[in-house]
Amino acid sequence: GEMPLRADFLLIRRDPEAELPFPLSHLGQTTLMEFKGPDDTASQLDLQLLGIYADLYVYQEKLAARSDLTLWLVGSHFADKLSDSALACLDEVTDLGPGVRRAVLDRFTTYVVDLGEVPLAKEMLCFHMVSKTRERELAEFIVDRREQSRYYTTYMHMMHGPRLKEVLAMRKMTAEELGLD
Repeated sequence: GEMPLRADFLLIRRDPEAELPFPLSHLGQTTLMEFKGPDDTASQLDLQLLGIYADLYVYQEKLAARSDLTLWLVGSHFADKLSDSALACLDEVTDLGPGVRRAVLDRFTTYVVDLGEVPLAKEMLCFHMVSKTRERELAEFIVDRREQSRYYTTYMHMMHGPRLKEVLAMRKMTAEELGLD
């Protein structure tokens, strides 16, 4: 089939001055995000497409400068050769912390976010939920913080049921104690 001509997510910060936790603190005022599913590997093609989506967005929205748009490539698996000088090249790559690198892609500030390395935090659960790289750790996080993470408990059960059951068994807990049937 045809590839879509837009990124997976467009995030617009309503309050750019609000403090966000790592790595969300690196969201721009406007951020295009390409999100690779749990079984997908982010590749050179994904990086190239993200650059194309960015160019289209700048053109359609008549942005004054590329600095007005931030790009994120998020996934759990990355190709060994993500950047290629002949196609889409990440320049000025800097490690910012666990699982997050900042770079420049065709003059766009770009973040490569590896969910297998980014610390588990309540604010990042929506991303970690669709990752398969740390299921047990995620289940433990949800169980340990069940009051604060109640919203995600049902999703954890649906998406990572075996790991959740394993953690509950180790803790001698029942699904009912998490509010599950």
